[in-house]
Amino acid sequence: MFDKFKGIESVGKSKVGDSYLYIDCRNKWNLKLIKALSEQYYLPADIKGVGIGYLDEKNEEVKSFLAK
Repeated sequence: MFDKFKGIESVGKSKVGDSYLYIDCRNKWNLKLIKALSEQYYLPADIKGVGIGYLDEKNEEVKSFLAK
């Protein structure tokens, strides 16, 4: 899912590793990813941690993701 949303975008520092997901909320594709994750609430079992950079709790996508 990460690669699908990132596409050819190279902007931002979001990355997915062996056991973590880091989302840099400064770019639109990252917010689309957070929205999809909050709607589907699907993270692989091997993801042990999620970091959200440049967190803005007033952002609806981020609020929805954090609520789940």
